Amino acid sequence: APIASQLRLLRHFRGLSQVELSRKVKLAQPEFVRLEKKGSNPRTDTLERIAKGLGARVELIPEKLIPFIAARQLRAHGEAYFQRVAISDRAITHA
Repeated sequence: APIASQLRLLRHFRGLSQVELSRKVKLAQPEFVRLEKKGSNPRTDTLERIAKGLGARVELIPEKLIPFIAARQLRAHGEAYFQRVAISDRAITHA
């Protein structure tokens, strides 16, 4: 996916508005509007700053590997979610 889409999706995933993230990384909010538009081309240092604010990192990944990496991450998040549910179910049952 283009960088603009990835930034927007990760920001939403983290539950942050453009204003909240702009304050967190000390970047003007109108800059986020520009960066999240299709065809944006952020500078490397800006991208790294935003990634850090989102708890992410900038990586170069061959396009053919992206679906496999995404599937692996989704599986890991799913397994962690079900482990948390199982732990909370046990806590409720034993209460």
